[in-house]
Amino acid sequence: MDNGVAIIIAATIAVLGYIVKGKIDIKVRQRQQKEERYIGMLTAMRGFYAHSQTPEDKQKFVNELNQAYLYASDDVIRTVNNFLHMVKVKPVPSTEEERKSALANLVLAMRKDLRKTKLVESDFETWIPT
Repeated sequence: MDNGVAIIIAATIAVLGYIVKGKIDIKVRQRQQKEERYIGMLTAMRGFYAHSQTPEDKQKFVNELNQAYLYASDDVIRTVNNFLHMVKVKPVPSTEEERKSALANLVLAMRKDLRKTKLVESDFETWIPT
């Protein structure tokens, strides 16, 4: 009887380990997907700056965003939409400060989606090579 109990316990532990490993693998893949999309969006974001605007970068940003809909948090999606509303041409253009704030909030939302952060909007700076 002791042998049978040991086999049942070992089998239970093995099954639970398999399930836990599967869940961890899924979370790791999801995080990797988020990171890939966020890096792609951040890289293509230069397409929204006056000094380096290109249709290709804007399209790359939109392509990354479309894929991010599968992985990004709700907060990141809302913040991306706000950013895009700030940078698009509209009857009353947004100010440079509004665009900078929208960008800072987008980057912070991405950070929060990937890790804990204590950064706030005022910590964010936009650096442009001269």
